[in-house]
Amino acid sequence: MSTSTKAFGIDIGGTAMKAAVVDVASGELLSERFRFDTPQPATPQAMASVVAKLVTVANWSGPVGCTFPGIVRRGMIGSAVNLDPSWNDVDADALFSRACGNEVTMLNDADAAGLAEIRFGSQRARRGVVLLLTFGTGIGSALFLDGRLLPNTELGHIEMDGSDAEPATVSIGNSGQPESTDTCSHWSDCSLPI
Repeated sequence: MSTSTKAFGIDIGGTAMKAAVVDVASGELLSERFRFDTPQPATPQAMASVVAKLVTVANWSGPVGCTFPGIVRRGMIGSAVNLDPSWNDVDADALFSRACGNEVTMLNDADAAGLAEIRFGSQRARRGVVLLLTFGTGIGSALFLDGRLLPNTELGHIEMDGSDAEPATVSIGNSGQPESTDTCSHWSDCSLPI
């Protein structure tokens, strides 16, 4: 397999940072998956060190694709609600490229998952609207219209009762019960105004 069909992908999450070598033609993993806990606090410099460590343990040399749980525009971080506020306005492409010595390209994590689904999954060549949701430390979303990504939708941060809906819905999803009686008394009773 030529090196041009291989890529190194890193997934940054609020809990863990994971990486593997991937066949970009098939979407299959070509290496073991490497995992390290997300540093706390999850500052840019602390996480850049983990990115460098992931590249080193994988013995990778070449471009790196990196997903991020927040708004990403041309490598610049617009928000990082589940990480650290110091991420706002950081050029993550440049920071991580310097840290690991390879060219790094950053993308919103749910957008990347959606692009993989559109390219390799059941939604391949699908026309119309496709919405993909991801559930982890937070709720991510990728929205497509006729195969074209509408980036950084971040539907997990839609407003519910005057507040960001994600903390209430994630706490319900993780424990089966609302975080407090101030959010939703039962999951089925939650509704979002449309």
